This record gives sequence, C-alpha cells and structure tokens, in this order.
Amino acid sequence: MNKATQVVALLFLALMLWVFLLCKQTESVKAFV
Repeated sequence: MNKATQVVALLFLALMLWVFLLCKQTESVKAFV
C-alpha cells in the first residue's frame, strides 16, 4: 500500500469512529433528556 492510500484509510477510519461516538453521545443526550 502506498502512503496516500494509508492516509485515506486512516482518515476514513477516524471519520467513522467520530460519527459512531457522535451518535452514541446523541443517544445519551436523548436518554438523559
């Protein structure tokens, strides 16, 4: 794998993780409210 592909893969994984955490946080807020 070349460098660009690795960077894109890392960014994609980071984005998925961020979205996942954001969704969990939103559910927590809804449950709290």
